[in-house]
This record gives sequence, C-alpha cells and structure tokens, in this order.
Amino acid sequence: NNYLLRFYTICVLWRSKSRNFEDILSAFLNYSSSSKTDVESNINLTFPNFHLIMLDESKEYDHFGADKAVEHAINLGCQAFIISVEVALPFLDSYSTVIYACLQRFSQNHFVFVPTKDVDMNSDAMEILNHTSIFEVPNILIIMPNIDENSFDLITSQFVGRLNNTSPMLLDTFYGRNTTFKQNANLFPDKLSNLQQRVVRLALFNYKPYTVWKEVLLMISMINDRFTQTDEAGEWGEIWDNRSGKGVLGAVSERRADVGISALYEWHHEYQYLDFSTPIARTGITCIVPRPKYEAPIDTPHQLAEKNMEWGATHDAWIFSILLATQPDIKKLLSLFRKSKFEQLRSRAKTGDFGFSIERLPY
Repeated sequence: NNYLLRFYTICVLWRSKSRNFEDILSAFLNYSSSSKTDVESNINLTFPNFHLIMLDESKEYDHFGADKAVEHAINLGCQAFIISVEVALPFLDSYSTVIYACLQRFSQNHFVFVPTKDVDMNSDAMEILNHTSIFEVPNILIIMPNIDENSFDLITSQFVGRLNNTSPMLLDTFYGRNTTFKQNANLFPDKLSNLQQRVVRLALFNYKPYTVWKEVLLMISMINDRFTQTDEAGEWGEIWDNRSGKGVLGAVSERRADVGISALYEWHHEYQYLDFSTPIARTGITCIVPRPKYEAPIDTPHQLAEKNMEWGATHDAWIFSILLATQPDIKKLLSLFRKSKFEQLRSRAKTGDFGFSIERLPY
C-alpha cells in the first residue's frame, strides 16, 4: 500500500462474485475484509484522504454505466486503477475514449490487474500488455498467481528499448503465506528517464521563424530515445469527430505520431482528443493591416471589425482560440477571416485591402 499513499483517489473495478479478488485486494492493501462494505470502510479508516470508488460489474460489462463511473472517478482525481482481470479488456477498450471526455488529466496513471479464479492469466496478461490503451503507460502491474496459489509473480511491461516494448518483465514474487516479497523490488520502476532507444515518433513542420527543426540532440542525450519524424504538409491540420484527421493534430490523434510539435495552443476542441504538455512559451497574434492613408488607423479589434476588412492566413489554426467567442466584434472578425494559399496571400499584399496574421515572438 506504500505505492498508493500518494494518490487521492483509487478506482477499483471488479466482479463481486470473484471471492479471491477480495482476498488478493485485502493482501495488497494490508487489511482484512469480508464484503464490499468492509473494503470501503477499512480503506477509509486506514487512509482517510482516499476516495475509493468500487464498480461492481457482476453481470455482463456495462460499457455506458462503467464508462460514466470511470469518468466520474477520474474527475475526482483518480490516478490509480485496481482492476479484476475479468473486466480488464472491456475496460481498456473504452479507456482511451473515456480519459479524453474528462476535465481532469493525469500523467502518472497506475494500473494494477488482479487475477480471479477460472481465468487464464497467461493469455489475459499478454492481451493486456499488447492493448493500445496502455501502450504508452509505463506504470503497469499484473499479479500472476503461481501453481501453488500461495505466491504471485508481479509482472510489468518492458516499455523501453527499440523492440518488444510490450514484452512481460518479472519484477518480484510475493508470498501470500507470510506476506513477504522475494526481492523487495520497486513495483513501479522509473522507465522514462532512460528509454533505451525506444522510438518516439514526432509530427512537426517548420514554422519559421517560430519553430525550425533540424536535430533533436538534447532530448536524445537526456532520456536515451530514438526519434523518427514526419514533416506534415497539412501544417497544424485538424481532428474530426471520428478521431481521424490530418496534419500534426491528425497524426497524433490517429496515433501515427506520439508527439506533435509546432506552435500548438491549448485549443478546446483538440483537448477532447489529445493530451497537452506544459506550455513552454506565451505568445499572441498580431494582425498587420495596410498602412493608413487618409483614413483613421486600425489599432483595435473593434476598429478592424468596423472596417469590414477581410483578413487571413494559410490555416484555420489562427482562429481556433476564438471559435467559441460570443462577442459581436469577434464573431464579425471570424466571418471576415479567409483561409488562403501562400500565392493568394502574396497577391493580396499588393491590394491594400487585406489584413495578415503574424504571430508575436515572445523573446
């Protein structure tokens, strides 16, 4: 239970008919119990700051009900899941969709998969490790019962390395009779500091002068990974409701890339499909308009809207941040925005009746 002390909320997904699941859970959390109510009360007494959510999937897995409960748990701060193997695969089938429906996001989620009787753990363990929902999750623990049922092998995924990232790796053995570990190993070892040449796929485009990419040397030296990159012709791109897309955003949403880079903002629509890193810079957008002649200058968004002047850029990403705006001036500016190709913008620069978007460099 030392591994769980740092978490405010734990979500337990089980089937109440699986009696040995309760036995293993009580051993893992170091208490005795005889019912679901006892589980909750014992945990609350031992760790009063915990918020334990227990989902009893006694019958066929109810995706809608369970997904809503898991979403609720994550929004309450759940970063640790203890899951009965019987419901593990249907849970994982939904997990990658559920997390993006949540307002709360956590980068250090932990999964503990607990065996139940009459389940082929060898087969289920491999299906769990190869599931796409946890391919990018380093903190995985699978409890594998041995033949004598008095000891358990504790398994995780390899995660690191150029090949066989999903291969099982033995961490330790737990003896139920005297509740001791064979090696007292760290059950959630650090796998991110040294990726041992694991391939990380980048989606990016050169957005001069804001981002210019040639080599990624510092990060490679720090975490020992191996990069492959795709130069996205669609620039920022977009994501459609079925999670497909194009450009940098689409490549990450479709899992053709692990990381997307190139002046990306925390756009609300994209937040429903992607995880965002910590912002690395603050920026803004300046709209450059023709030099005034005998007319009043255009110094504010209101003046630009009153002027009825078209403005634009090569991609709709320039207006993503104001798409949900309700102010009349901003809505009018949205209606005047024109997505155009470079050649069209170059020709409009000579007409004196068009505004151009330029991103302000922060330094």
